[in-house]
Amino acid sequence: MSENYRKYLKRLISERLPEVKFVTSLRRNEPDRLVLSTAVTMAMDYRSSMMNDDEIVGHLKNVTNLLREEMLQQRSWSFTGSFSNFENPSLLQFFMSHLLFGSHVVKVSGIRDQEVDKTVDVSCQFLVQNTRLIASETSDKERQCLPTNSPDPSVNRSSPCCSF
Repeated sequence: MSENYRKYLKRLISERLPEVKFVTSLRRNEPDRLVLSTAVTMAMDYRSSMMNDDEIVGHLKNVTNLLREEMLQQRSWSFTGSFSNFENPSLLQFFMSHLLFGSHVVKVSGIRDQEVDKTVDVSCQFLVQNTRLIASETSDKERQCLPTNSPDPSVNRSSPCCSF
């Protein structure tokens, strides 16, 4: 009976208020929400006008620089069959846990907490190792591109970055 009543109310509202739309909730136990499409459009326009992409990109660039600097300062580490001697950079670990799991990650406990820790550890290890790899490749290229006054013909000056 309640299902028929809901359908009847929905039909009645739709007929009398055509500008009102029903939005199905993502959760099964929550009822549909009523929204005015003009209000949603106005809210989205307002939100877009408030967002300044340059400011967001600037903040992301600052965070990226801080994380990269911390990763490059991390002591050298290589896999020896166990991750017990690997310590994640604390700022990177905090950033990755919030990026991957959101701010509610601090409320997680038990077996879920262990899964979160393991995922964050693996992502941090991946990022640290790849950041160092990229940094070492970049410094190798920079060294190759330094001009040399060597009369030795074996010095390779055909590198694409060497244009002197």
